Amino acid sequence: MLCPKCRSPRVDTERRSDGDNVCGSCGNRWKNTPNPLANAVMDFPSALIKLREGKRIARSGWNGKGMFLFLVPGSNITVGEGRPLANAFPVGTEIEYRPHIDMKTAQGDVVPWVASQSDLLADDWFIVQ
Repeated sequence: MLCPKCRSPRVDTERRSDGDNVCGSCGNRWKNTPNPLANAVMDFPSALIKLREGKRIARSGWNGKGMFLFLVPGSNITVGEGRPLANAFPVGTEIEYRPHIDMKTAQGDVVPWVASQSDLLADDWFIVQ
């Protein structure tokens, strides 16, 4: 969790009797809230860990509604007749399909995702519930 004032990750995470969070860097206090944008923002390395744990993640800075990332686990695929990979490989070919990150777009499509510099350096990532 990052402090909303100074963006420091040094937050007292113990359950305080008053329900407040306290920043160890600037002393800012704020209430716990169920809003994931308010209390679960993180940087990309932290978000990547959550992604690898099977969580869906997104950025509050993205404009599209309903967008999120998810990890596609690796698997072995046999190319089938009429399937998309049949355009590149002979039918019956065994392919190791490597783990990768996909994005659900605002339009509801799923596409492979590649991080931008802004995504890598952002600290507004959160877990999608």
